[in-house]
Parts: sequence; C-alpha cells; structure tokens
Amino acid sequence: MIDRYALRRRTQASAIHFSFSLIIFAAFVWTLLTLWYPEPYFTASGGWQGLKLVALVDIVLGPLVMFAIFNPAKEKAKLLGDIVVIITLQLGALIWGVVQVYQQRPLAAAFFEDRFYVVSAAELGKDAQQQLAQFDSQIPAMVYVRPARPEEVAENLKRMRETHLPPYAFVERYQPYQQQMAEISQFAADAEAVISHNPAMGERYRELLTASGLSPQETILLPLISKYHNVLILMDMKGGVHGYLDAPYKRSDQI
Repeated sequence: MIDRYALRRRTQASAIHFSFSLIIFAAFVWTLLTLWYPEPYFTASGGWQGLKLVALVDIVLGPLVMFAIFNPAKEKAKLLGDIVVIITLQLGALIWGVVQVYQQRPLAAAFFEDRFYVVSAAELGKDAQQQLAQFDSQIPAMVYVRPARPEEVAENLKRMRETHLPPYAFVERYQPYQQQMAEISQFAADAEAVISHNPAMGERYRELLTASGLSPQETILLPLISKYHNVLILMDMKGGVHGYLDAPYKRSDQI
C-alpha cells in the first residue's frame, strides 16, 4: 500500500529542491548568454551543450535524487544528514560542470590566414583575457594573427607539437584586426553565391543590411570557424561588425 504521507513529503522536498535549483540555473543561464557565450558563440562554440550539461545536473538529477532518498520516517538528524549529502554531491557535480563550461568559453575570434577562428579560454591560458583587452574591449575579442617571422617558424612548430595548440592561439602574434582590414577583406566570401543557395541566409543578410544602413558593396562576409557550428560575420570596410549569418555547413571549405 502506498504511504500517501511519505509520498507527499517526498514530493514537497523534491519541489523545494527543484525551486532552489531553478534559481541557480537561471543565474547560470544569464551568465552563459551574457558574459561567457554571447551570440553567435552560444550555438557555435558549445554554449548549448554546456547548458544541457548543467541542466541535467542541477534541475533534473538533484530533485530526482532528493525524491528517491528523502524519507520522512527517519530521525531528524539522519534525515538532515541525507539532505546534506545530496546537496553536497549535487553542488560538487554542478561546480564541475560549470568549470568545464567556463574553461571552454570563447575568448577570441582570431583572423588567421583567410578566416576567423574561435579560440577558447583553455587554449589561451589564464592571463589571456588581460592581454586581449589591449586589442578589443569586447569578449570574445576580435584580433588579427600576424604571420610568423622567419626566426619564429621552428619555435612555433615545436610549440604546436608539444602543446597541440593551433597557431591562431599564440597570443604574442595578435594585433588589432582593424588595422589589417585591407588584407582581411581580400578573403571575403562571395555573398551572392552564399545566399543564393540558402533562402534563410539571404533573408537574414538583407535584414542585417537594412538594419546597418549599408549596401552590399560597403560590407563583406567573413567565415568564423568554431567547434560546433560555423557562421558568417557581416562587417564593414573599417572592421565594424553588423551581425551574423548562421551557416548550414561545418567545414570551412563549403562556403
């Protein structure tokens, strides 16, 4: 026979647990979307994957474990001990998940060779954000990766082998990208070719042009390559960013 009293108490405990977990999750979502993974990086760089990970731990597993373990028939001291264990385990898992998301947050969009690449905090290191501030006040910072000097080539190759980092993650080669727009603009995607194969991109492209007040001749589209999804950045000739187009491809050579 179902103990209705115990079931009601378990449900109440789980609901209270869920309410507090939801508050924590809401704060995490705000931080994720506003500070760590602003658009278009939320979709392109794994913000959505991080959100699902934390949601699973915080608002699904925690309340479920509370419902399963909470037993109102226990002595208050033992019941309190169970609650402390549940909350401790959940907080530990939650902190681990948030740290993973934080370490993978995008800190830079670095133009290397012929396109922008998203570079994560894990690739750049702990002091990178302060260094990036000299190039761009926004995070992720947009930067230009200067070509390696002849005397740097051997050292760069050695560093790439040892650290498994791409060359566009070498902060010492970063420069303000606006000063290199004449070179960067040479690698713009063919806007007409891109949008002619995708009506949704074409519509979005026209919306961005209208909002910016610029003509197609005054703007360029440049690919931004990221971990989960690529986008195209709409920029003016001075380097101003006027929005993004979601690209229906992953590989950068499919533009």
